[in-house]
Amino acid sequence: MTTSANSSSYDYWWFSLVSTEDASALNLVFYNAGDIGNPQPLAVEVSGLFPNGTRFLTQVLEPEGAVISNGPQGISAQWLGLKAGFRGTNLEKPNVTYEVNFDSPELGIVGNIELKSVSELSLTIIGFLIDLNNVQIAPAHYPCDLNIPGVTQLHLERFFWSNAVPDADVVVDVNINGTAMNFKGIGYHDKNWGDKTVLKSPKFWDWGHARLGPYSVVWYDLLDYSDKEYYRSFVSKDGEVLVVSCADNSVITRPWGSNTTWPRLGVSTPSQAWCRGSTLETMRR
Repeated sequence: MTTSANSSSYDYWWFSLVSTEDASALNLVFYNAGDIGNPQPLAVEVSGLFPNGTRFLTQVLEPEGAVISNGPQGISAQWLGLKAGFRGTNLEKPNVTYEVNFDSPELGIVGNIELKSVSELSLTIIGFLIDLNNVQIAPAHYPCDLNIPGVTQLHLERFFWSNAVPDADVVVDVNINGTAMNFKGIGYHDKNWGDKTVLKSPKFWDWGHARLGPYSVVWYDLLDYSDKEYYRSFVSKDGEVLVVSCADNSVITRPWGSNTTWPRLGVSTPSQAWCRGSTLETMRR
């Protein structure tokens, strides 16, 4: 079956990769989104920071089509003309792994990226039996619940979200327009979809992910167009999920620094779009 997004629907896959060695960072978005102003829905976007702090951004339309499949083995997706894609293993099995591949002159990027969802070895001794299992330190989840049947996938009205990989160890080995980017660091992967344009569903959001010692943290702080604030928080520590919540005030983010407001208003230049930092508060419920 051949399908694509229409002018008010969207489906996209986001990868965030941050070096723990230098300033390098890489964001990847695979679009099937008819609502972002492009003449057709399929595109791939690559953005980030080189080690010297130089920013880059490129987005290229997919000329031939995409093949996306999902089943018991996991997900596989390829944007055919751009020669870019990814595959991921079953989220309900241990050692979740995603691989992203590029061989794309059109995007100016060649190479591979691997994300391994962070896990720890669990040892259980029952009598004379020893059971070894890998436990996900940061398991997949939806806005308000873990990855179990029947829970809500709604972020806001007609805006859906799933966080397949809240925290991962990553290895990046790519070349971007002649500049090598090779690093190890921290990774993240989520998916957004909906049948109402994402440009008119949330008015504003603060989003982020982090690893702080033994803690894995993901947050969303959103406003809708009636200025109602929504809170999405996830915190795990050493395999125990401490918070996965949509409760009021379960997470609050506010930027700080000169020329910053919340929500951010009137951004006219790239330099104005970046605050010096944010304060993040979350609570266990």
